[in-house]
Parts: sequence; structure tokens; C-alpha cells
Amino acid sequence: MSEYPTVAARLGALRAAGDDAAAAALAESERHRHPGEAHSLDWWLISAAAAAGDRDTALRVLDDVLARGDWFSPDRMRETGDFDSLTGDERFERAVAVCGERRDQALLHARPALTLQRPPSPPPWPVLLTLHGNGEPMASVLRQWSGTPRLLAAPLSGSVSGPARFVWAAATTGEVRRHVTTLADLGASNGDLVLGGFDRGGYHALRLALTGAVKARGAIVVAPAMNDIDEIADSIPVAAAAGLRVAFAYGNDDHRPAAAVPRVAAQLRKAGVETLVESRDGVAREYPPDFATLLPDLLSFVAP
Repeated sequence: MSEYPTVAARLGALRAAGDDAAAAALAESERHRHPGEAHSLDWWLISAAAAAGDRDTALRVLDDVLARGDWFSPDRMRETGDFDSLTGDERFERAVAVCGERRDQALLHARPALTLQRPPSPPPWPVLLTLHGNGEPMASVLRQWSGTPRLLAAPLSGSVSGPARFVWAAATTGEVRRHVTTLADLGASNGDLVLGGFDRGGYHALRLALTGAVKARGAIVVAPAMNDIDEIADSIPVAAAAGLRVAFAYGNDDHRPAAAVPRVAAQLRKAGVETLVESRDGVAREYPPDFATLLPDLLSFVAP
């Protein structure tokens, strides 16, 4: 049985190649082998099947999702072009409405939170503020990013896209800025903050650093879920002038960052942003296996 990150990488490669039917078949074959990833695999399956024109499969699996109490972001369901073949179908429209009701209930109880790991040294502390991947458990964040001399601050987003699935988006910028203010009150060193993040959290960390929404010395961006940074390209010269430094780490088997990071790194370097790229063969949508030893080197690069 393949590990889920490898399956996700294969699914992403098939979708990128336009082979939606093959992606749907792969997701269908894997969905019961990875029960802990049912939410993600069912999204892959529904979106690929709908894009391939297999409405019956897409609607059947969507019914399964709702029956077990799960749900997807109704905004994402509306905005992705994959679901165009389902728009107007009574079952699909009802499912979107149910997802909206469940999302609204989840938002009533969602609260941005901040988990801290303090270093043994006395304050003021330099800070490593890390943003989780979409749906990444907090235990994974703390395990991957701990062990540095910095105060580790790991916020939990107040935005949700499914049961206990917390995600980062442009609308959560204010949350992160408020956490930075809190850190200053707790003894953080003024002006010595590094942003980090994985998956969508990696892209969000990069966006916050490049736009100056959060004042940071640098950004460590791991397996970023991004295609480009065109929407914030105007901010890059300002970030370069401020001395921002960026480090990327990703697996070459993860098609999205493997395609995007070399282009983005070249774009940053051309604008004068010091940029480091670390890639690993045989690694899919996950942290590099040597991340514990790689992290100190990335920190030394972005905050020398």
C-alpha cells in the first residue's frame, strides 16, 4: 500500500496532466486504504470524476461524504471549475446548501489559537512563527519545527474547510498579525521574527513576508501549495530592499512545488531577494525526511 503523500502526489500529477478519469480511478481505489485521509481522497475523487464528466460517481461519493457528517467548503465547491458539470443538479445544490450550514456552525465554534514552545534561555526570544498546512494536525507542526533556539509559535487558523480542518487564506492575515502582537507582550525579541509554513501555510507565510503584512527577517517555505506569486509581485522589490531572505524545501515528487518553486526562486533572485532552494528526490507531499537537521541550516540562511 502506498503512503498517502505518494498517492496525493500521483493524483496531483494526473490532474495536472489532464487525465481526470485516471485520477478518479486512483482516488476510488485508494479511498478505503487510507481512512484517515477520507476527506482529502473524497475531494480528489469527486472533483476528478466531475471534471471527467462522471456525474454519477461524483454525486454518489458526495452523498457518502454528507452521510458520515463530513462537509467541504461551499465556496470552494462553487469556485472550482471542476464542479461545473454538477451545477444546477438538485443533489449537488442540496449538498452545497448542507455544506454551507455545517460550515456556518463550525465557524461559530472556531477560535484562533496559539501554541508556544519556549526555549530554555531567558527572554527576549527570537521567534519562529510557523503556519500549519491545510488540515495538518498541531502535533505534526510541533514535531517538525521544534528544537531551535527560537520561541516556537504555532497558530491554529480560525478558518475551516471541513470538520477539524483548519486552513489559511488571505482573510486570516489579521489573525497572524494579532498573534505577533501577543508574542511581543510575552517576551519576543523585537524585530527578530522568522515566518515558516508547510503546504498552504507555506504559501501564506511567504505572502505575509513578501507583502510586509508581518515584519519578518525571512521565510522558510516547505512544500508550498502554490503555482506562482504573481498576485504579490509588486511587493517583491520592497521586500528585497528590506533585506528579506527566503528558503524553500520540497520533494521533487510533489508536482506542484516542484514546478513552481524554481520559477518563483528565479523571480525572487532577479528582484534581489536572497533565496535558497533545497529539494529532495523521492519525497512527495510531505516534509523532507531530514527536515530536523535541515531546519537549522534554513534558519541560518534566512536570519544570519
